[in-house]
Amino acid sequence: MPKIALALTPLMLIALACGESKEDRSVTNSRLYTAAVAQLSEDSLLDLCSKTGQSNCLATGQFKATEQLYEPCTEIGQTHCITTKAIPAAPSSTDSSPSASTSQEDAPYQDCTADAQINCIATSNFRAANMAAFDSDDISTGRTIAGIAGSGTLETHSSCSGNAEIGCVTTLSWQSADLSNLSTGNIKKGIAIAGVTGNYPSATYRLPNADTGGAENLKSTTFSSSLSSANTFEYWDENGDRHTGTGDTDLSAENIDANIEIFGITGQIKTACRSAINSSVYNSDASPPGNLGTTAGVLNDWWDSIDDYGNGTFPSSVPIGWDDYLCDASLWTDETSDGLCDSAGDECIYKSSLNKLSWSEEQGAGKWSEAIDGCELLSFGGFSDWRLPTLKEWMEAYVHGILDLSSNADFMPNLSDEKWTSTTNSTSTNQAWRIQFDDSHMLSSRSKNNSKGYHCVR
Repeated sequence: MPKIALALTPLMLIALACGESKEDRSVTNSRLYTAAVAQLSEDSLLDLCSKTGQSNCLATGQFKATEQLYEPCTEIGQTHCITTKAIPAAPSSTDSSPSASTSQEDAPYQDCTADAQINCIATSNFRAANMAAFDSDDISTGRTIAGIAGSGTLETHSSCSGNAEIGCVTTLSWQSADLSNLSTGNIKKGIAIAGVTGNYPSATYRLPNADTGGAENLKSTTFSSSLSSANTFEYWDENGDRHTGTGDTDLSAENIDANIEIFGITGQIKTACRSAINSSVYNSDASPPGNLGTTAGVLNDWWDSIDDYGNGTFPSSVPIGWDDYLCDASLWTDETSDGLCDSAGDECIYKSSLNKLSWSEEQGAGKWSEAIDGCELLSFGGFSDWRLPTLKEWMEAYVHGILDLSSNADFMPNLSDEKWTSTTNSTSTNQAWRIQFDDSHMLSSRSKNNSKGYHCVR
C-alpha cells in the first residue's frame, strides 16, 4: 500500500522542494533541519509546533512530522482516498471548503479538482462515484457527472386541481389526504373527499347514541304514530345532540275538530252540528205552503230540514251547498266492559268524543230525587262516580247524535220515554226539566214528583 505524507509541517515542504530522497528528508538530518528552521524563522513565516495534531507550523524534535496513509476509494461520496478508474472524482456542490495537499511515496497525488479525474485524492468537493451504479439515463440532459453526459428527462408534474387526483403536485387548495383516516362512515353523506363519498349518518353509520334505551326513531314513516302513542322516541337538534320524548294518546282523530289535521291526523269532532234532511219524509216543493218560488224544483234546501224523530226515520242528507255537518254515532265510543254493547246483560256505556262525558244505559225510572240518588249510588261498568246529567248536557248530547244510539235497545230501550235532567226550572222550583225525543214538547218541565226515566253520566 503506498504511503502519502500530508503536508502538515514545514519539514515536508522543504524536503519536497529540495527533491531529496525519503532518507534525506529524515528529521534526524540536523543540518537540513537546522537550515530550514533558520531560514523559515528568519522570514517569520511559521511558528514552531507546540502541540500534537497542529498544522502549518515548524516541526521540532519534540513535535515531529507524521505520515498519513490513503487507500483507494471504495464507495461513492468517500473523501481523503485515492480515486480510481472505477470510482473517479465527481464534483460536489455541498461543500466548498479546501482540503490539504497530499503526496504519495512514489508519485505525488494531488486533490481532485475536475470531473472524472482519477489518481487524485477525493475531497468533499470532488467525491468518489461508483461508475457501475448509474448511466447516462440516470443523469438529466445537460449535466455531466464523472465524465458521463446525461440524457435522462426530468419528471414533471402539474399542480393538483381535482378531487382524488394522483401524480400531481399538492397545493394549498388541494392538499394530500391520509386515506387511512377516510371512510364513508367518517364523511358527511353526499360529500366526497379524496374519492371517498360519505354516508354518515345512515342506517349503516348511525347518529351517536341512536337506539339506546329502547327509544324509537322519530322519522317520517312513524312520525304521527310516535307522537300519538305512549312510546318514547328519540330525535336530534341542529347541534347533533340527542333528545327523547314521549307521545300522547290524546292526540287522536276523535279529539280533533272535523276537517282539521294535526301531525297527519284528521279530526272527527263536528262541533257545529246542524239539522239534516230526509226528503222522503218532507220536502217543501211538494208540501204546502210550497217553496215560495225561490228554488222551485230543487230538493234538499236548508228549509227542508226536519227533526231527529220524524216517523222514526233519521235525517241523512245535507242541504245543497252545505258542508257535512251531520253529527251521528261516529262521535260516540262504545266503552262497554266487553267492548260491545250488544246484549241485555251488558252494562252499556258510550263516551262522547266531544266533551269526554260517558253515558250509561237507561237505569230505570223514578221521581226526580230518586233519579239523583240512583246515579249517586250507582256502581256500573266498573265505575262508581256517576251523576244525573244537566239540561245542557242532554241538549249537547242530542246535538251530537246520541239519538243515533237509540237504535240499540240495550242502551236506550224506549225512545218515547221522558228523561230527567238534574236542572231545576228557575220559574217553578218544584219542577225540573225533562227531555223527550219523540214529542213536540222536546224540552219541558215537570213536577219533581213525577216518575221519569233517567241515564247517568260521569
